[in-house]
Amino acid sequence: AKEAAEWKKATESEWNSWKKKEVFEWVDAPQGAQIIESKLVYKLKLDAFNIPLRYKARLVARGFQQTGVEMIDAFAPMAHPTTIRLLVSIAAANGWDIKQADVSTAYLSAELPETIYLSPPRGMERADGKVMALRRAVYGLATSGALWHACFVDKMRKFGMEPITDDDTIFRVKKLDKEGKERELIVAIVVDDCMMTGDSEELRLEWVAFMREFFELTYDGDLQHYLGVRYERTSKGIKASQTAYLERCLLRFGMEKCNSSPTPMDARFAVTPDDIDEHPDPALLKLYQSMIGCLIYLSVWTRPDIAYAVNVLARFMSKPTPALITAAKRVFRYLRGTPSRGIHFPVNYTGPFGKHVLYAYADASDSDCKITARLTGGHILFVNGAPVAWKSGRQPLVTLSSAESEYVQATAACTEIIYVRSLLERAGIPQAPTILYDDNQAAIEMSKKPCHRQRSKHIRRRFHFVRDCCLDGTVKLIHVRSEWNAADAFTKPLPEHSFVRLTQVLHNETETTTTETTTTGTTTTGTTTTINAPRI
Repeated sequence: AKEAAEWKKATESEWNSWKKKEVFEWVDAPQGAQIIESKLVYKLKLDAFNIPLRYKARLVARGFQQTGVEMIDAFAPMAHPTTIRLLVSIAAANGWDIKQADVSTAYLSAELPETIYLSPPRGMERADGKVMALRRAVYGLATSGALWHACFVDKMRKFGMEPITDDDTIFRVKKLDKEGKERELIVAIVVDDCMMTGDSEELRLEWVAFMREFFELTYDGDLQHYLGVRYERTSKGIKASQTAYLERCLLRFGMEKCNSSPTPMDARFAVTPDDIDEHPDPALLKLYQSMIGCLIYLSVWTRPDIAYAVNVLARFMSKPTPALITAAKRVFRYLRGTPSRGIHFPVNYTGPFGKHVLYAYADASDSDCKITARLTGGHILFVNGAPVAWKSGRQPLVTLSSAESEYVQATAACTEIIYVRSLLERAGIPQAPTILYDDNQAAIEMSKKPCHRQRSKHIRRRFHFVRDCCLDGTVKLIHVRSEWNAADAFTKPLPEHSFVRLTQVLHNETETTTTETTTTGTTTTGTTTTINAPRI
């Protein structure tokens, strides 16, 4: 291959890293010991524009051969997309810089609690038959991720940082600068990739210098390409998009020149028992699962506008038919027409809800699933006018009325609200009662006071959680007209005009002057705010 020299150079670099960090020693294979195989894995790293960045080689263990490992010991947390978006929203609104860094050969920095034996990869075997007795964690072992995370967190705590999430993935520290002013630094961890933001470059560089005492930390500067998402800073804020990833997906499925579609799903689309196949063709199954996997990654990070369509299609991952393949292709055709769409995080936010104030929408459909008779519900949370969390999903039970379905979905929204509120409060941003907009008056009344009515007495106790949230002042349910309920896009396929309008809300794209109606009358704000200011 033309790149043979580059791949050889990458292999030598990886092998030298193992030697430098004294990852192993050559020993005779102990009698009866489990010897795990290893292999070299190669990957061409691309940047945010699909331009080759570097050739990468990784010597990995075939960890699936390990025995006796409990899953709890193999679990390694990573920052959730919700927390990443929340940090970007806070940083953009505060005008803070966002930087990124990564740790080279991160796993090799963690020590193994016990010796594991590894055979050399093909082409690097020894004539004397010796194997590698590992001293440090290596990529591929079941417990390496957990060991590395614990190692990195230990050094974070030594710097004085404390977690603001229960899974130790977002850390915060406050220190006094030379002038005696209190400065702040927040760091998010996703395996070996770090995202940093705060109001002090001095404190950030101090953290980088400290971590370099223990790890090979590469400081990459401004946040540009992180976990497949491109972040572009403009005078109006920060835009997060996945154009390059989408282009690779379209090329992978031969749809790079396909015609575009105005919506991701036809407004009349519905899956019936006749539309699924219990024993699909293996080639069709593989294609469908690959397509849905790509769409899930897009919908989770930057494309809430396709969340409903992807959720519906993902229900049949093991039962695809040509009709479902066509439906999945329609989603890609919609994305083909909107490749650069993403989430806008505004700078110096001055919207009607106030800076760093959390608010949300919840909605539910009317038993749209023709197979289970269950309905689809959804909710979306905003901070500084930008969406930070959303979900579209089939409810876990059959509900008997629209009020009950909306009530159940409000409970689901409340669990997400409490999580995001806790992140904001631990980051030093107190919250008033969070406004949750819903378009069902009966559900709102049920949340305000206990009642024993014929249509609500059967509701399971867990779904009354929303009432507790309202009574303790965590959440305040407020009615919003259905046409301005942003969560409506997560409950059913919409006609084009409705979909276009709500998509602008979901992605925080348009600005307009709004008029709000309250119980005391109508008040015109007279100010320019984002379109996701609700019409009550």
